[in-house]
Amino acid sequence: LLEQGVEPEAIAALTFTNKAADEMRERLAKLVGKKQAERLVLGTFHSLGSWMMREDPQGFDVPKRFQILDQGDVYGVVRNLLRELGYHGPATKRRFDLGAIVQRISLWKNEFLTAEQVGKQVDEGPSTDYDEVASVLYEPYEDRLRSLAAVDFDDLVCRVAGRLHDIPEVRERWRARFRYLLVDEYQDTNTAQFQLLLALLGPQRNLCVVGDDDQAIYG
Repeated sequence: LLEQGVEPEAIAALTFTNKAADEMRERLAKLVGKKQAERLVLGTFHSLGSWMMREDPQGFDVPKRFQILDQGDVYGVVRNLLRELGYHGPATKRRFDLGAIVQRISLWKNEFLTAEQVGKQVDEGPSTDYDEVASVLYEPYEDRLRSLAAVDFDDLVCRVAGRLHDIPEVRERWRARFRYLLVDEYQDTNTAQFQLLLALLGPQRNLCVVGDDDQAIYG
C-alpha cells in the first residue's frame, strides 16, 4: 500500500496483543523505514479505541481527561458496589467471586446489551445467582465509571463502535481518516470488534484480514 502511494495515516493495522503489534512495527520499520512505520496506526483494537477517544473525546462521549481502569481498578469498583448493595460482608455470609461478575458484565457489554435488556433476560431465565447479582450491578457499575470520569477496557472498543454506529458525522469523519483496514488473528474478533470494523469500513470496503480456520473453534 505504501509503495502504491497510500499515506501511512490512512492505514490502520490491528492485531490482538501489544507484543505482536511491537513485533510488526519493528519488522515494518526495516521494510519502509522508521519514520514511515511510526506514521501508521498499528496496534490492538483497544489501543486504537483509546487513541480515537483521545483524538475526539466529544464524539465518543468521554471527558477530555479520562482514565482507563485496569483489571484491579475494575475489581475494586465491583467490590465496593457489592458491599454498598448488601451483597458482600459479614451479614450476608457469602463472598461472590469478583472475576465471575466482571466477566459477565464484560460479555454483556461486548454484545451491546443494556442493563435493562440484561435484567429482562435474567428475569425470564434460566439464570444463576451470579447472573442475577451481575445484572443488578451492571447499571450502578456504569454510573460509577461515569462519576470517576473513567472507562474500562471493554469501553475502548464497545463505546467507539456504538458511537460510530449511532452518530453519522462521527462515523464519516473516521471513515475518511482510515481508508485501509488490516486485521491479524481475525478468528479472535468478538462482536464488538467486528462491529467496530464494519463501522469504520467506507464504501470502498478496503478490508484485509488474516485468520486461521483451525483456531476458529467458536465460529
